[in-house]
Amino acid sequence: MLATGAYFFIAKKIRNGRQLIEWSLFWKKRSIMKNESREKDWHVYVVECRDGSLYTGITKNLERRIAKHNAGRGARYTSGRTPILLKYHESVEDRSKASERENEIKKMPRVLKLSLIQKTLNKIC
Repeated sequence: MLATGAYFFIAKKIRNGRQLIEWSLFWKKRSIMKNESREKDWHVYVVECRDGSLYTGITKNLERRIAKHNAGRGARYTSGRTPILLKYHESVEDRSKASERENEIKKMPRVLKLSLIQKTLNKIC
């Protein structure tokens, strides 16, 4: 989105057709390179709290987020229920997909969440 807006700003300032084509090719290449290099950098995770309850969240840096939860600074829900254990996580492409998946998991009954955790444990072992 930012690249597109920047392109239009430059296109208004440049009158020469050749320069305009060069800039449009530059922004197209830039957006393609951004999409190709994009890794699945958002994580959806489920943690088990000290009282046995499950908490679901999203983050870009999973290790840092788990450390924050265990320090009591992660989320209001987990702050009084430390220590927490990471039970499940999956990587997704962007924040919107991570939020959608988080909501899907949050709407699941506890039994389905536990079966999701168990399925991933079975894949590992």
